[in-house]
Amino acid sequence: MKSILKTGFSFLFVLAFTKGFSQGTDDRTLFALVQQHASRMGLSAEQAQNCTISSSFSDEKTGNTYVYLQQRIHHTRVFNHIKTVIFRGDLLLYHSGQFYGEPVGEVVPQVSATAAVIAAAGHLGLSAPEGLRVAEDRMQVEQKIILSEAGIARQPITAELFWVVTSTGTARLAWNINIDVLGSDDWWNVRVDVLTREVLEQDN
Repeated sequence: MKSILKTGFSFLFVLAFTKGFSQGTDDRTLFALVQQHASRMGLSAEQAQNCTISSSFSDEKTGNTYVYLQQRIHHTRVFNHIKTVIFRGDLLLYHSGQFYGEPVGEVVPQVSATAAVIAAAGHLGLSAPEGLRVAEDRMQVEQKIILSEAGIARQPITAELFWVVTSTGTARLAWNINIDVLGSDDWWNVRVDVLTREVLEQDN
């Protein structure tokens, strides 16, 4: 399946193209509201300060503003940890979604993006990447590296840092390797631990 959209992102897509919705309130104003209502939303001061607004939309009929908060730990996003919040003016109407709450130490990646791609390809049973190279380094701004197709992908492969909350409840830093597989309908996301090369999870 070509789409890799999660439930929260699907909802966001629907809102973006629904009649009566427009671009939301200025992010600085919304961020101030998040800080103001942090405790009511179950967020610590640190979580509220470190999260980012991934998107926001306003309903012109109701006056409601829908805000999507992306959790970050040490400036790195937590995979699939987005909180949905609805404001009407300064009033908090609704919130859903949980942020990871356990202390997490900083981690320095020991596995390169190229090594993570090789590990992901092997895990998926793909051919060994050929001529794999870094095409663009966006680490400073996006924590993302763009790599060549390497004979296994239809388009450039991407490697992006995320925290992954595992089934045991621990947060591990990983490369999210995105491969649009050549000659297949598969388009994989594979999370590879930055310390051990272990594949933590995947979705198609």
